[in-house]
Amino acid sequence: MGSVLTRGLETAGSGTLVSEAAVTEAVELASPVEWGVPGLEDARRLGEGFVVLGAIEVLVFGSVARGEAVDGSDIDLVAVFDDLGDYRCRPDLERCLVKRAGELLDFEVDVWVTDRPEWARRTTVVSSSLEAAIADEAVLVAVRGQCNDTDVDWGKEIGMPPDNRAEALSRLEDVRNALSRVEDRLDEGPREQRAASVGSARRHSEARYERMVDVCVHSQKAIESAMKTVVCLVGGSPERIHSLDRLAARIPSPYRDVTKPATDPANKTTLEEISLWHRAGPYSDERPDLTLAQIEVTAAELARIARDTAETLVRHFEAADDARTLIADIADTVGTVRVVLANPYN
Repeated sequence: MGSVLTRGLETAGSGTLVSEAAVTEAVELASPVEWGVPGLEDARRLGEGFVVLGAIEVLVFGSVARGEAVDGSDIDLVAVFDDLGDYRCRPDLERCLVKRAGELLDFEVDVWVTDRPEWARRTTVVSSSLEAAIADEAVLVAVRGQCNDTDVDWGKEIGMPPDNRAEALSRLEDVRNALSRVEDRLDEGPREQRAASVGSARRHSEARYERMVDVCVHSQKAIESAMKTVVCLVGGSPERIHSLDRLAARIPSPYRDVTKPATDPANKTTLEEISLWHRAGPYSDERPDLTLAQIEVTAAELARIARDTAETLVRHFEAADDARTLIADIADTVGTVRVVLANPYN
């Protein structure tokens, strides 16, 4: 039996079983390099290795493609295969290619795996897609000599949203999920309850602080996703940005009401400060230096802004049959968050 990568590529629809010898050859294509600034040559080394493993072409995007990489930048790659079937193999392929990249180069590498039907549709029909945004700057770094058209199902259902409306609905789902997490974290959690039961004020405060951080992080996600929903709905591209200022600027006048809760001059937290919470969750050193009392105030404000932003957004979908369940879920969560915020934190 072959490796996980070999088995994954066998199910990718390429019709060619990638041997362990090919995997070994890919590893030997490049020797690890020292940490520093990644460049196109590094991306080409990885691309050549991925082509040996079955990719039809490999593109680099992001800072390396733009020539703006700095010390510590990662390498963003798209690995396009002939046909991935029903896409169930995609997560395994991505994990295995990232692992293989780590054996080739000492740089952080992100790999997006797709196939020719999906890449073609997402870059030409879905103008609001990430693929369409990165295609403009992507640089081809490796290509297989011959395409395998006989094994490509061009008429199949692709694994990602096939049009701008579907893309917008996927963003609306992100709003629902993020706001649901805000609702969950507004309630006192088991860590705080255990700390209180044993009389540990320090542990109780630490747990409460982390809960407030989560409220801020998920509120930011809900606000960002709401703005991206609108951008996708009108066929624009939200790209890979998390700046609420830049997103708000892309929203046309019929939908500008969605931005009002976050841009209200009465808010104590600016759009730029809200945007920072995108990184404050996974990177604790990038969190604002706030006391517990201060972060409680911030969390309450961000939860209110997220609630009001989501409530405003759903009004633009009220007559949409394809969003009925999502709208109902968001409306229920908005109501619950309103009740919780009307009372002091638990």
